[in-house]
Amino acid sequence: MEDNDIKYSKNHIWVRLDDDFVYIGVTEEFLENVDEVVEINLPKAGEDIVSEEPFGTIDTGDELIDLIAPISGEILKINKKIIKDPGILIEDPTGEGWLLKVEPHDWEELSNLLDEENYKREV
Repeated sequence: MEDNDIKYSKNHIWVRLDDDFVYIGVTEEFLENVDEVVEINLPKAGEDIVSEEPFGTIDTGDELIDLIAPISGEILKINKKIIKDPGILIEDPTGEGWLLKVEPHDWEELSNLLDEENYKREV
């Protein structure tokens, strides 16, 4: 995977392009002030996410953090590993800690996301 295959939202969500679908997860910057993840709540496969709308939450024990969708699409798969073991999210947020596998409704939405350089500048 090359870095240019990953795009970022201003809400600290990454999108990794992979042929006909994308993987979605949270950035390391999202987790900077998170010491522990108690629970991750995600929608089910087959449901849609809508760009700029909440699609799930992360419970840190101290607060419930909304996850904001970077694009619109149909959820093909959720990462069941992180549901069973939320600690994976902190250990490897951009690898094994992915949240959703999604088929985008409109691939053009990806052009609204930031490349790594611009994302780092934003945060």
